[in-house]
Amino acid sequence: MTLRQELDMDESRRKLSKALAEWAKTLKEFMPPEALQTELGVELFPEKEKLRLPSDYPRFSHETLGLLGLADSEYRLRVAQAYDALQKIRAALGLKSFLVRRKHDSSGQSALLRSEAEIERAQRQVDKWAEVYERAWDAMDSLRDANENGCHDSRLKVLNRGRDLIMLSKWLDEHRLWRERGEVAEAASAKRGEGHQELSWIWKVEFQMGTSSDAVDQAVHGWTAEAIRLEWLHAKASLQRFEEEMILLEAESERVGRTFRHYQKVWRARAVRSSENEEEVTEGRTRSRKSRGVEAYAKRCANTFGRMAMLAEGDYFDVMTHKRVHGV
Repeated sequence: MTLRQELDMDESRRKLSKALAEWAKTLKEFMPPEALQTELGVELFPEKEKLRLPSDYPRFSHETLGLLGLADSEYRLRVAQAYDALQKIRAALGLKSFLVRRKHDSSGQSALLRSEAEIERAQRQVDKWAEVYERAWDAMDSLRDANENGCHDSRLKVLNRGRDLIMLSKWLDEHRLWRERGEVAEAASAKRGEGHQELSWIWKVEFQMGTSSDAVDQAVHGWTAEAIRLEWLHAKASLQRFEEEMILLEAESERVGRTFRHYQKVWRARAVRSSENEEEVTEGRTRSRKSRGVEAYAKRCANTFGRMAMLAEGDYFDVMTHKRVHGV
């Protein structure tokens, strides 16, 4: 980890510690005093610190600590959080699928590198929301036993990242491939542990259906279109922010040069005025050392602002050249 990264980490932890302190002040409004007095252990880093929610306490102590009602409320909230995380995972996988297909149509090293960076960014979103789902699942497991099928809310299951986080378009391609090969080839491959794989539950949880290819195909097109629409909106917002920054940069760059030229003229005028005033007082006699110093200082300030104006005007010229060359 570089020094810059360490500083950023320290700053993030400082902000998180401050937020946790504010959160701790609100706990007394809804948490029973018995629960707040129970020790949960001290963590070294703020990101590991427990929030003192019912899921942070052993389940057998909920009744003693008066947490049964709060535990039920948190369970429902965690279920909603899990469904939201699954929706985000599907959207990120749909976007990743679109980016992978676009990469196959790209040519040129720069285009390929850009596509790979976009795919990695989409994968980071998948991992981020997978972690959110896993935290929600752990909390649900702490609050209530799963049913006989190992599910919460009858449909939510343990997330297997290697098996469940697959692009739906990839599964559809494999499904079509095995359908073309026929049932005999698929059965023979299944005996070897290969062949057609069952569609991941994260895709089937959104709609009540089997694995009908046409229905799944229609669903994936809808999710992919939504992911692309969101990505387009984010890209448009980024472009608008960039254009606004360019307008500000152009205006400020021009204003800096003009400001320095203005102060150059001001100090030149002071130097001339100082010289004229002293000549009127002395009437031809030798000027005092103070008078010459005032004039010299004014001229030096004028020269300094003149050099600064030249540098600022050069920067403004570079900005306008960059804008003209790149068409921004």
